[in-house]
Amino acid sequence: MKDFNKDNIIDAEFTNIEDDINDKDTKTRLIRGEPLFYTTTQVSEMVGVEPSTIRFWSKRFENLLDIEVSNKNKQYKKTDVEKLKFIKKLAKEDGLTLQQVEDYCSSKGFDMNEIEQSVVDSSNPLAIQTIMAALTVEIDKKLNSFSNELLNKIDEKQKNGVLIQQEMNDKLHETIALTVDEIVSEKLDKSVSEFKSYVDEKERQATSRDIEMIDMLKNNMEERKKQQEELEAEKKKSFLGRLFGK
Repeated sequence: MKDFNKDNIIDAEFTNIEDDINDKDTKTRLIRGEPLFYTTTQVSEMVGVEPSTIRFWSKRFENLLDIEVSNKNKQYKKTDVEKLKFIKKLAKEDGLTLQQVEDYCSSKGFDMNEIEQSVVDSSNPLAIQTIMAALTVEIDKKLNSFSNELLNKIDEKQKNGVLIQQEMNDKLHETIALTVDEIVSEKLDKSVSEFKSYVDEKERQATSRDIEMIDMLKNNMEERKKQQEELEAEKKKSFLGRLFGK
């Protein structure tokens, strides 16, 4: 086998296959002298984390990274390396959880210009934007949970609403009935008292003929009182019927 550059080949994550790559394969993996693909070990050195971390992130973010696989071996492109560097920055430097990293990258994607700038410039506001985006996702989840809980409580209250409304109507009916009774009784007592005082006064001043007229007035008063009570009772019944739709 001819000599070849060890840095220009792909390694397996769990099996070393470097000795099986021939010169032709090596040449097809070079573009302008740069490797087309990198090994897990090379990527770990470039990103600055352990190979096991690269393997874990590759699996955890496989839908975001879209790493190619050949003969069951992962092949890391230059863009994959940059994405992994960005993931490292978010997780290790900015303190985001892996779920927050996934949420942010899923919604914002990977802008290579922003990635390169954020990796080089630690003062770049992208970190703040990332945290805000992750917080937005968390807030949305909390709001959705709160909305569902609130809707459930409203539904529960609505189910009990008929009973509560009936209870309130009964109490209102009772209160109004008592109030009407008090008003009617008060007015009737006052009218009777005033009229009786008037009759008594006239009785003291009356002659024998006047006494007969007074007796007639008394009888008439009693009859009117009875009619007044019946009329007030009918008015109260009609008022309550209109109020409660009965």
